[in-house]
Amino acid sequence: MTQNTPEIFDWLDLSGRVCVITGGGSGIGEGTARHFAALGAHVAVLDRNGQSAADVAASIEQGGGRAIAVEVDVASEDAVAAAADKVGAAAGQVGAAAQDVAQDVTKNGN
Repeated sequence: MTQNTPEIFDWLDLSGRVCVITGGGSGIGEGTARHFAALGAHVAVLDRNGQSAADVAASIEQGGGRAIAVEVDVASEDAVAAAADKVGAAAGQVGAAAQDVAQDVTKNGN
């Protein structure tokens, strides 16, 4: 475990597992990606904002973790399939996933 991982998570070892985090470019998704990386996972940071995903992935790698960034709009089935292929080719078989995407479904965004 790393210094930033509370002892309560000592039982959770994600070493060697590929974990996909949708919405990983900011907010709770970013926190989840960072936490999974601290637990040893190779994290695939997926986000509609490719630059945000890349920034989070780069930061994880600078901290000694393993991460890749994938720009994807999860509302598109074809884009999700392409993202899955990219993650599989770059990192291997996915062992865990966390979904943290939201869409404003109210009329006119209000």
